[in-house]
Amino acid sequence: MKHKVRNRGFTLIELMTVMVIISLLASIAVPNFLNATLRARTARAICDQELVMWALETYRLDAEAYPVNRVAGRFSPPDLTPLTIPIPYMMALPPDAYIAPYKLTEKKIKEERSGYIGYTYVNFLQQYNGERLPLSRFGGNGTANYAVISVGPLVVEDVSFDEASGFTSYNPSNGVVSYGNIVTFGP
Repeated sequence: MKHKVRNRGFTLIELMTVMVIISLLASIAVPNFLNATLRARTARAICDQELVMWALETYRLDAEAYPVNRVAGRFSPPDLTPLTIPIPYMMALPPDAYIAPYKLTEKKIKEERSGYIGYTYVNFLQQYNGERLPLSRFGGNGTANYAVISVGPLVVEDVSFDEASGFTSYNPSNGVVSYGNIVTFGP
């Protein structure tokens, strides 16, 4: 007597059920991974800005002034060069976490930033004739001597400290990718 050998396999319903479960898990995991990547870049930008601030403060102790902007209130790439030459307060200036190598094309970096991929810096004492910038105009407390600035997740440089409407600070609670720059104010 012959026994019928029945092929054991998965039915179409079973395969579709597995596919639905996998797609549901992927729809939950992928956005969380992208959010974690953005939060990590933001944390890196803030940490790098703190390092630049330590170098600025150490430079001020030696030189009794902060490095000057070539044009008051505007950043140009050589403005932070005194932090690395001749006395290295930092071995190298860190690249902006949102510029290199993530978002900006090489052409855009060369055209808009003169090839500079680091954080920008504005000396308020120079811009406001020795006066510190009041942070109340931006919803903060106290005053600041300078600011170290990152372009933020949307890679937009729109920082103007002349009026409150010209400056938008990045706020992660506004959504994963929100408009604004990551700004750390110096003491």
